[in-house]
Amino acid sequence: SKKMEPRYVIGTVSASEFFVTLSASLSFIIFLGMTHINWLAVIALSAGGLIAAPISAYLVKILPINILAICVGGLIIFTNSNALLSYFVKDEVLSNIVRVIIIVVVLSLLVIQVIRNRMLSFSYKKSRVNKYN
Repeated sequence: SKKMEPRYVIGTVSASEFFVTLSASLSFIIFLGMTHINWLAVIALSAGGLIAAPISAYLVKILPINILAICVGGLIIFTNSNALLSYFVKDEVLSNIVRVIIIVVVLSLLVIQVIRNRMLSFSYKKSRVNKYN
């Protein structure tokens, strides 16, 4: 089995999400009609997508895969923690502590990976220099 580079996977998933969103939107329009649509929300979501799409495409292009994985995983965990914490934890202070812990862990993992990437790039440069000398 051939492994696909994560950048291509992200692009493919994003392209397929467009068609899923389009078909879901058409279904809502057909079954609910145009009067039940909150147009301010539609405009806000569209504007957010237009702003975020080129930024995310650029970041996927320049970030190393391990850093990209930590960013995406951390964002998914953080956004889903709101639903889980509201269901399981009734104390707001404890919920905020858990959110801060998630942020600290994700940022720590990012720092560790950035340091490892720099060490690898320096060792690669040294090995190339020593190889030719």
